[in-house]
Amino acid sequence: MGGKVRYATPFTTPTVDVITEQLHKAGFSRWGEESVLNGQTGERMKSLVFMGPTFYQRLVHMAEDKVNFRNTGPVHPVTRQPVEDKKRFGGVKFGEMERDCMLAHGAAGNLHERLFTLSDFSQMHICQACERVANVIMRPAEGGRKKVHGPYCMFCSSAERIVRINVPYGSNLLYQELFSMGICLKFDTEGGVTTTTTAAPASGSASPMPDDRPTTCAWQDGLQEERPRRQDLEPTRLRPGLAEQVDSTSCLAQRGVFPMGLID
Repeated sequence: MGGKVRYATPFTTPTVDVITEQLHKAGFSRWGEESVLNGQTGERMKSLVFMGPTFYQRLVHMAEDKVNFRNTGPVHPVTRQPVEDKKRFGGVKFGEMERDCMLAHGAAGNLHERLFTLSDFSQMHICQACERVANVIMRPAEGGRKKVHGPYCMFCSSAERIVRINVPYGSNLLYQELFSMGICLKFDTEGGVTTTTTAAPASGSASPMPDDRPTTCAWQDGLQEERPRRQDLEPTRLRPGLAEQVDSTSCLAQRGVFPMGLID
C-alpha cells in the first residue's frame, strides 16, 4: 500500500488505528467497505460491501479418490472380519454411532445383514443336554471299525441332542479365549437345526463336505475369504436371558455385532 516495501510478517503487531489510517490516506474507507455498482442493472447498491485481498489454496480431495465399495473380499485371519485398508480391498468402516443411527431408523434387518451375514458369519454346535459347545471331530463309530465325522460333546460323551446355531465369529473367538482361561460358558438354546454325522471315506478317496460345516474357506496371502452357505442361515435363537448375559459380558456391543436374538 502506497508503493512502499513494508514489514508484513505475522510477527509484526500493527494496531487497528494504524491500518485504518493507511486505508484512509490511500483513498479507501477506513473499515474496508466500498460502495459498488450492480453489474446487471448498473445501479449503485444501497449496502456497502466489504472488500479485501483473499488468499485460498486448492486442496487435493477428490470424490473419485475417496469412493469405496466392496461385496466380498479378504478378511482378517483372526477375527474373520473384513480388513480395514482400501488398498487391501477392505470393507467400509461402520462404527458404534453408525449402528445407533441404523437402529434409530428401524433398519435392524439391514444392520443384521451388514454386520453379521456379510461380515463374520459363523456357526457353533451346542449340546442341549449340558448346554456346552460340542466339537466337530473324527471318532470311531459305535460297534464298528469305521470312523464318523460330526459334532460330538466331550462333556457328555454323546452325539445326541446337538444343535447348530448361527453366531458371529467374534462370539466364537470370545468363547475360545475364555475357555483357554478356564472359564466355560453355557448356551441355553431353543429349537435349532439338528446336525448329522457322516461316515469317513475310504482311504484314498476324496473327503466329502459334511452338512455341519458352515463355510468354505480359501486362504491366500495370509488373508481368508469366507462365504457362508445360504441354506444354513436359519438360526437357532438364544433365549433373551442368555442373550443379555452375553451382551453384558462380552465386547461385541462395542463393534455393533450381536447374536441374532438381540436384534430381531
